[in-house]
Amino acid sequence: MKKSIVIMAGAIASCAIVTATTAVAGSTFTVEVEKKFSSWSAVLYNNVNGNRLFCAMESENKNTTIRVVRYIENGDTFMELFNPNWRLLSGQSKFRLKFIKNNKNLEADFSGKREATAYTYDFNDVEMYEAVTALIGSGARIEAKNSNGSPIATFGGSGSEAALQAYKSCLAGEFKK
Repeated sequence: MKKSIVIMAGAIASCAIVTATTAVAGSTFTVEVEKKFSSWSAVLYNNVNGNRLFCAMESENKNTTIRVVRYIENGDTFMELFNPNWRLLSGQSKFRLKFIKNNKNLEADFSGKREATAYTYDFNDVEMYEAVTALIGSGARIEAKNSNGSPIATFGGSGSEAALQAYKSCLAGEFKK
């Protein structure tokens, strides 16, 4: 079995285990290497159509995935909250992440896009990218909420530190098939 994800409307749209790679909207992604650490993973994906590799750090809870993606060739980097069952209206949107660790909270709002099955945020600022990945990799529990403040999902922090280190190894080209 191969694990594949497909692109719909410019955002990563699905992460499911399938027996064959299928294409939707012309782009197909396959898992080259995946390293699991409790509730988090670091993954090297291949965009089969463009033969472009990207690394991801991700966690899933009840069909909703939080994922940070960086393409190796050009550094294109974004974060997404994805659920294949969502039917959202496309457009600009905000979402909020609350990082909780040792009874301390830090909340951050992200202004990005809303696709049919995902909220996305493009990292155009290196400092913001480094701060968010450090927070994710700190072992903090993450509560995600939509722009109305309604809960989207909660992601455990277990394994996030190891996943962050593996994600950085992936970006350094150290993941091998």
